[in-house]
Amino acid sequence: MISERKLYKLRSREEDFVVEELLSLPRAEDGRFSLYRMTKRKLTTLDALKILARKKRIPLSEISYAGLKDKHGIAVQHITAPREYDLSIEEKNFRVEFLYHTDERLRLGMHLGNRFTITLRKVRRDAYRRLLYNIPRFRGAEIPNYYDSQRFGSLRGAKRFLAEEVLGENYEEALRLHLTSAYRKQKSYIKRIKRFLAEHWGDWRTCREFLERERRYENFLEIVAFLEREEDFKAALRLIPEELRRLYAASYQSFLWNEALKRMLLSALGRDALEEVEYLAGVLYFPKLRHVHALRDALPGEKLEMPSPESRERIYAELLGERGFELRDLRRLERLGMPLARNERSLLFSAEDLRLLDRGTDSGYPWLTLGFSLPPGSYATIVLKALVSA
Repeated sequence: MISERKLYKLRSREEDFVVEELLSLPRAEDGRFSLYRMTKRKLTTLDALKILARKKRIPLSEISYAGLKDKHGIAVQHITAPREYDLSIEEKNFRVEFLYHTDERLRLGMHLGNRFTITLRKVRRDAYRRLLYNIPRFRGAEIPNYYDSQRFGSLRGAKRFLAEEVLGENYEEALRLHLTSAYRKQKSYIKRIKRFLAEHWGDWRTCREFLERERRYENFLEIVAFLEREEDFKAALRLIPEELRRLYAASYQSFLWNEALKRMLLSALGRDALEEVEYLAGVLYFPKLRHVHALRDALPGEKLEMPSPESRERIYAELLGERGFELRDLRRLERLGMPLARNERSLLFSAEDLRLLDRGTDSGYPWLTLGFSLPPGSYATIVLKALVSA
């Protein structure tokens, strides 16, 4: 099994991971919307937009975007808003610049893709040689379209999927995961709050009084005050902000997708043709180099529907059955405001313009910089995993 953490350092510096959103939106001088370029660092897309909405006194719902970017590295993306608002701003960790007017409002998935510039540092010698050898051979090659660790942030500290607890009707445990799961890199005050709630679970009056004295974090106080009045864990789950409920559902749905794709690769190529690579939710399978170009013909079709109560894909039924559930149990997520995606997703993707931009040594360690573009929804870190496992 391959562990990337032992092969190279990713995101050692902010400038080591740069993503630029690719967009083609028609101009319209009298357009109803304004298009802006937002450059950010140390903030997720939603965190930056919340700050922007507050400072510009605009409802957050009036700002639209084509894709979500995480807080690591430097991200350049686009947003739109009704033209009567001026969103231009220069803040410490983000900048918003007006581009032009348009008649179209951005929607999720509306961008053409993303261009990445990634620098790997402290690369181990064997990994360095493998990367240099594989980069030209992977230009245009098919890569399994997995979701990577960034999609599974809710597992940090929890080690379990909140959505799966909901499927099993373990509503108290699901809420416990939301309110008490902490991880090492969280801010100290957040860890302090979650540790206190874990130690005093069930003593809602004590928890409420503690939260009233503490720095506010999300709407924990509202949830705990509700439990003090009425210990209904299922109803309390509905108090989790909609954005977070959707993320919990998306995380589990993405895990099912990864497991389904792994099973398809295993069936198509066999275990000996695949290499295991660690990620936050377990392991992923990648074809070894001599099998990379056999992927397209080995898999059944180009796309697969994301799992949903309406999906009758045999593979999802099998996966859920092995975990003690049925497809229809997914409706429990819907009833708690944790909707599942209904879209299809490509089984494979490619980095058509994959290239080595630069390389050298630093303090005795090799480093190299890669550049490539990907379609919407595909992960740059999956390209790196494919390169080091082939």
